[in-house]
Amino acid sequence: MEVNGSAVVVRCGDLDPRANASHADRQDATEDGAVAIAIALIRAGTDLDVVQRSWKGTGFDYFLTSGTGNAPFEGSACLEVSGILAEDDLSMRRRVAAKVKQVDAGDGALPGYVVVVGFSLPRAAVKSVP
Repeated sequence: MEVNGSAVVVRCGDLDPRANASHADRQDATEDGAVAIAIALIRAGTDLDVVQRSWKGTGFDYFLTSGTGNAPFEGSACLEVSGILAEDDLSMRRRVAAKVKQVDAGDGALPGYVVVVGFSLPRAAVKSVP
């Protein structure tokens, strides 16, 4: 992965039929792909890394840490991820706004990031949440 300003180039090799078959469910593939890209973007653009999956009701998907030895549940920030298989500008903006609102409605103890990945163009939006 290369980060150049606001442009990021992601390269991946060809997938064999078994790899394609393992992601035959398009919704799961969209969600899993969005998580992979979001984590890579956060790691490339910050000093943060995923330390733990969150649980339902927190308003976000993952705890992030700066690698300073934070124990689980002591994250430095949070990450909410969303993937859209077929998006346009309006649907991307709406999804980012909805996810920011969702993170804001959580307990608010941690700053965070929202990453929305659109696969039809492809592109991603990264928004920090105070």
